[in-house]
Amino acid sequence: MRQPVLAAILFALTSAASAQVVPERLERYVTNALNAWGVPGVAIAIVRNDSVVLTRGYGVRTVGGLDPITETTVFGIGSITKSFTATVLAMLADSGLVAWDDPVTRHLPGFRMPDPWTTDLVTVRDLLAHRTGLAGSDFVWYASRHSRAELTRRIRFMRPLVPFRTGLSYNNVMYVAAGELAQAVSGQSWDDLVTQRILTPLRMTRTSTRAADLPADDDIATPHARIRDTIRTIDRPALENLGAAGALGSTATDVARWLRFLLGRGRIDSQRFASAGRIAELFTPQLMLAGEGTSPIDTAAIRPTHFEAYGLGWFLKDYHGRLVAEHEGNVDGMSAAIALIPEARIGVAVLSNLHNTALPGLLADWIIDRELGAPDLDRSAIGLRRTAARRDGLTSRESRLLGSRRPNTSPSLPLDAYAGVYRDSLYGDLTVSRVGDGLVARLGPGLSGSLEHWHHDIFRAHWSPAMWGSAFLTFRLSPTGRIDGFEIELGGEPAPFTFRRDDRP
Repeated sequence: MRQPVLAAILFALTSAASAQVVPERLERYVTNALNAWGVPGVAIAIVRNDSVVLTRGYGVRTVGGLDPITETTVFGIGSITKSFTATVLAMLADSGLVAWDDPVTRHLPGFRMPDPWTTDLVTVRDLLAHRTGLAGSDFVWYASRHSRAELTRRIRFMRPLVPFRTGLSYNNVMYVAAGELAQAVSGQSWDDLVTQRILTPLRMTRTSTRAADLPADDDIATPHARIRDTIRTIDRPALENLGAAGALGSTATDVARWLRFLLGRGRIDSQRFASAGRIAELFTPQLMLAGEGTSPIDTAAIRPTHFEAYGLGWFLKDYHGRLVAEHEGNVDGMSAAIALIPEARIGVAVLSNLHNTALPGLLADWIIDRELGAPDLDRSAIGLRRTAARRDGLTSRESRLLGSRRPNTSPSLPLDAYAGVYRDSLYGDLTVSRVGDGLVARLGPGLSGSLEHWHHDIFRAHWSPAMWGSAFLTFRLSPTGRIDGFEIELGGEPAPFTFRRDDRP
């Protein structure tokens, strides 16, 4: 009996000793992955046992350029911002200003859900755990310049995706509301709270909540997107109204300090800024998931898990018997991933300058495998195959869609008859204008699309920015022969929305 036990101990010690990322191998792997995926650049941070093992950049800030990504290059980190918002609320809870199970209406009296019953029941915990049941409705913030208060007000017009508290309904506007609630209980804006309670004490000097506060130098990653199979630069997004849900910009060096703070359960450099119990609650499952997630690809077969859950600002899974807390972030032209294994005191973050790419999450997983001494899987290659299969599926669906198109049809009325202002309570005004010999749809200042006649009274909007794809507008003809509205399918919504014509000034 002694020999097998001794062998097991020796194996464990050997694995632990070798379970570390080798910088030279990491550089080769990342460089090959960047070339394979077409990602211009990434920055990586690795923390182990409260020590920063690595902060480094790979690739370039702008495709075709020479300026390198560095550990201090600023990237948009998108929804990783949610972990900061949840932590700020944990700090306010430490101060006795709010509790996880406070009704939202206690602090935001004007908060309304689509029905009175859930209005009275929604808590701070529900906002942070994405369990309100309401569909994401991302166009409401993306296409508009509505203030955070106005976005919160429009929650009452959102549609249910799943029953209240029964499943994941990932909703950015609920985090905007959480930021408004934090302001209501503290008297400080979400931006000031994050800056004063997290960024300044943790010395995250190149992290900012507003685009206007980005560093004055040029060490800022350029956003890119894959448009018709070509990697192109795109405009930097306006994220002021997104705030608490996804507005932060940060660097590998700064995120390493964030990882140290979280792995230290609210403590860094011998100073405590949040109670250990409150930080632990962030990593406690609040909602069990059934395969849901926000990753651009299905990673289940790459990293099998026994459970998936959402905590407070974190997706939670098990991996090799350990809890993994992780989140991805995507905003226009940027993708990021962060992962923590609290028991092993390991943290990884990968920031990139390409829109909606799975590579940051795959690289983070590969690094975690090296840190844990897990089987050596080429996650980049596996992810590439799955992404290619997904694209093939999209191409097949597009082919089927084209095959269903009715040829040689024309609109019921002259194009000018379709121009006008169409309104919806949630999304506001969608304007259809005659431009040249065609039509253009515009939803707020952030989204526009040329309308291609599809068949009969159906038009297809090709959105700009192109990352949002396309949508069909099915116009409705009234008994008097007038266009009085249309139905449109918007991403993330459970059913088409009806916009009604409104000719009032």
